[in-house]
Amino acid sequence: MPITSEYANRSLYHITHIDNLPDIIEHGLLSTNERQRRRLGHTNIAYRDIQDRRSAMIVPCGYGGVVHDYVPLYFCKRCPMLLAIIYNQRVSEQQIIYLEFPIQILEHYHSVFTNRSANASITPNFYDDTSNLINLNWNAIDTWSWGQQYDNEVDISQEKQAEALIYRTLPLDSLRRIVVRDSHCKVMVEALLTQYSDNVSSVVIGGRNYYFTE
Repeated sequence: MPITSEYANRSLYHITHIDNLPDIIEHGLLSTNERQRRRLGHTNIAYRDIQDRRSAMIVPCGYGGVVHDYVPLYFCKRCPMLLAIIYNQRVSEQQIIYLEFPIQILEHYHSVFTNRSANASITPNFYDDTSNLINLNWNAIDTWSWGQQYDNEVDISQEKQAEALIYRTLPLDSLRRIVVRDSHCKVMVEALLTQYSDNVSSVVIGGRNYYFTE
């Protein structure tokens, strides 16, 4: 089903370490299992226990498999996962980049999506029909306020992190732009694009709309 006008202007966001950009330019975005199958290196910013859950979480629709068979993207920007990574000093926020795609990739690639994070012990609902976008908590996705003080009947941080999952590979043909934290990172990304790609994508500074620190 075509994506309705209500959601047509939205984007999907893949968050990664800047060191992964050369391989992404060469191979496109790959699922964890596809990277391992091709024996490609990767700078991982995620927590191991979360990755263990994703490696075993069954996807009950679409092409099936497990979550690690899919390239993950968020419907939200400035997500709780990134805050946790920065707060626990796993990586500098300056090293984080966003690859932004139009939501219409859900129509053009084998994909599913969830109504909450596929990281937690509670399994989300999975959908493979874009008519079910209505089941996502869009208020949570768009909010900047989450945590126990804001939770009522739902865990806002988990529903904020609803995911779009693209099976195995996501080429960069539909890449809308790359979002970076500041001008220094912008120069670095543009240099990598010039070095590794003939098709230089738009690089923009996201600021506080995407990042937590100045």
